[in-house]
This record gives sequence, structure tokens and C-alpha cells, in this order.
Amino acid sequence: MSESAKDWMCRIRPHVLDFFDSEVFGPMPPRPARTRFELVEGGEAFGGAAVRRQFRVVSEDACGGHSFDVLLYIPAEAPFPRPAFVCPNFRGNHTVTDDQAVILSQCARYGGGEPRGEERGGRAGRLPVRDILGAGFAVATFCHGAVFPDYTATPGRDSGAGAGESVWRIFAARDGVPRLALSAWAWGDCRVLDLLETQPEIDSRRVAVAGHSRLAFAAAGAAAHDNRFALCCLSGGGCKSVAHIPNLRFPAWFAPGLRQWSALSESGLPEGEAEARRGALPPPPFDMGDLLGCIAPRPLHVAASRDDVYAPPEVQFAGVVAASAVYRLFGATCLPPSEAMLAPEVFFGDISWHCKPGPHSITRDDWRAFLAGAGRRFGMQ
Repeated sequence: MSESAKDWMCRIRPHVLDFFDSEVFGPMPPRPARTRFELVEGGEAFGGAAVRRQFRVVSEDACGGHSFDVLLYIPAEAPFPRPAFVCPNFRGNHTVTDDQAVILSQCARYGGGEPRGEERGGRAGRLPVRDILGAGFAVATFCHGAVFPDYTATPGRDSGAGAGESVWRIFAARDGVPRLALSAWAWGDCRVLDLLETQPEIDSRRVAVAGHSRLAFAAAGAAAHDNRFALCCLSGGGCKSVAHIPNLRFPAWFAPGLRQWSALSESGLPEGEAEARRGALPPPPFDMGDLLGCIAPRPLHVAASRDDVYAPPEVQFAGVVAASAVYRLFGATCLPPSEAMLAPEVFFGDISWHCKPGPHSITRDDWRAFLAGAGRRFGMQ
């Protein structure tokens, strides 16, 4: 472990990012040669409480173009500029709000592979737009499948098939560089921040990135690589140890090199074979706590669920504790909080944590904690 913040930033941090780029998530797609933001629709929303803007983000590079749609809400009341959250969704922009003006999305290739009809506002609890606006924040969202279609659970379909329909297709192929989903979704978070920088009502120095489950991994990667994000909020996944990542089940998400570090959970291997492979596992040179440390000294909030079988709270909490060692190098006050893991909310320095009852989920309770923490850190309280 480093003995100073300077040593961490100059010597260790680059190696951590290189490990995750090469062995875990793969490198992010590059910044496109050309990007433009086309305003598709705009108007008042929620009885005049907010301004709605719907954009198409168009990226062009050597091999063509790619686009995805962003829904942006901005609180109508002054003062401006406002802080903002970037948070992708799983099933389409229209599923996070009952606003009838939001364009119906056909991008939601989640599991089944084909665009599905999803109820307008049917997933508003996962991204409570009105709560976020009421707390004084703008919010921007996009469907993850519009950046890299998620074919993981499609029977008979190669989970990597989405790469050819994703943003990766506009970039010239490079030998040895995998074209993976998680890094593409992180790239999407960064391009939405590019968009927010063009909006005069948004304070681009106070933009948080958030995500749930696989999109928590993407949010962590985006914040670690892009210092413009002032806060990172993770729900149900962003701290899971690399040994617990089921990389054989989700080959389009994770780099092939991860197999040498993974405990092969949910791999589909016979239990005896899986146990034999686990016994030969070398310890990875870095783990998720180190990646979270790459976000320091910018604040980090982690949300867990007590009955989460996909991202157990104790596994996530271990990552938070490991990251706190890096935050201490920057002067953060960090408790040794082993006994506090299941407390409703525990704050230590610039890392905050809470663990709610229930299964793998992101709920309004999580967002209340995210908003409270962001309000303190962004000087809104």
C-alpha cells in the first residue's frame, strides 16, 4: 500500500487502472472523433416544476456513426446552475417517468434480446425523477442497451453479439482489445457528461454518476477514469470482489483475463471442477477496493441490500473498507466499521455507506441517501 497520496496517484493508481482495463472490464472505447447533441424534443414537465429535454447523442469515428437518446430533466426554479445526476436505465427512458411527452424507447434489449414494450413509468421507483428534482438536482438518463445491447440471457444467442451493434462498431478494431459491454456503458456515462457540459443550467463541476448492479460497475469505471465526475453512487454491485464476479456466465461484460482470478461463481461448471479451480486461484494484484480508491479524493457512496445474493453486503462492505485506506491518504477520516455493516447508514470521511433490508434492488430509500449525501457534499444543505 502507498504511504502518501502523491505516491498513490503517480505510481500505484495507473497500475490499478491498467489491471482493470486489461483483466476485468476491458478498456473504454475512445472519445469519438466527432460528437454532436441533437435536441429532439423539449418543453415543460410536471406542471412547470421542471424543464424536459430529449437529446440524441451522435458519435462518429473512422468506421461510421452511432447514436443513443438521453432524457434530461432540470428543476425549473432558480438558482442556476444546478448540480446533476447521470444514471442509466435498463428498459428505456419512458420507463422511469409517467411523463407522456417522453419518447417511447425501442432500445431495451435486456435479457430477451428483442425490443420489448415496457410500461410508461413502470420502473420509476428505480430512478425517482420527481424526488431528484425536488431535492434540487437535474437528472440525465439513457438506456444501457442503446450503447451496447445486452443479450446475456437470450436463448441461443451469443452474449457477445451486441458488440457489433454497439458503439464499438464505429471504431477501428485493435488487436488484443476486447469489445466489452461494461466499458461501453461507462463510456456512455462519460458522453452524457459531455452533453451536460453544453447546458448552461447545469453546473458541470457538480455532476454525480450513479448505477445499479452491472451499471454500478460501469459507474465505478466511469468515475475512476473520468475525474470530471464529482461524486460516485453505487448500488448492488460496484464493490464486489473480482473473485466473486461470474465472468464465465457473462463473457460480454468482462475481459477474458478475469478467469484466472475468478472463483467461477455461477459459472455453470460442475461443483467439483469449480472447487478444484478455486483451490488454485492466485490472489489478484488489485481488487475492487483499489478501483474505488481511484475515485479518491472525490466522494463515494455505496448502497447494499441485506438479502442480496448477487452482491452480498459483506462482500461489498469489504471493498468499501479497502477503499477507505486510500481515502485516508487524502486526509479523510475513516472508521474501522466492521461492526457497523448492517447499520442503516454509516458515514466515514468521504466514503458513505448504507445497507437496507430486502433483495438485490435500487429503491427510493437508496436515492434518499444518495441525495442527502450529494446535498452535503455539493453545499446544498
